[in-house]
Amino acid sequence: MKIHIVSDLHREFGYNDFNLKLADVLVLAGDTDLGVKGISWLKSLSLDIPIIYVLGNHEYYKGAYPKTLYKIKDAASNSNIHVLENESLKIDHVCFHGCTLWTDFSLKGNPAAYGSLCQSRMNDYKKIRLGDNYAKLRSIDTFRIHQTSRQWLEESLSYSAAECNIVLTHHASSIQSLPMKYLDDPISAA
Repeated sequence: MKIHIVSDLHREFGYNDFNLKLADVLVLAGDTDLGVKGISWLKSLSLDIPIIYVLGNHEYYKGAYPKTLYKIKDAASNSNIHVLENESLKIDHVCFHGCTLWTDFSLKGNPAAYGSLCQSRMNDYKKIRLGDNYAKLRSIDTFRIHQTSRQWLEESLSYSAAECNIVLTHHASSIQSLPMKYLDDPISAA
């Protein structure tokens, strides 16, 4: 199975020159575009292959969690686009396990301190709302979402009988995923 994986296309900034190679499966690992715009764009490509889409933080900008997730899933329904949030999808012998995996701020130690720092310096906590009352998203909220996703991911992998398992997340699951130049950046905890 040939899998083409792309992430952080950030179409909301106007960049549209993408080379999406033909493959058996296309995977988008978040930050494709704001809200449902990523789904509209993917549908316009008329690709005749399964598309697996894990949301990033930017999909939620100018929206609310989890309402934006539901809107995106609804826009993708009855199509070849599979939006995974704490869900798995089996294609042939491969099981894809997907979630945004918001951070728990523990990559660099002291989650409370790094959570507070990230909340004060990152746009996520200014541009994303939470729930029906549209309160600002807080670092404690993303911490809790991370805990739920992590537990789901561990259980999903432990129960999978697939020949091959692939984990798809937007946020890094390990400090080993960070480029060397960002290791000393305190915001890398997010």
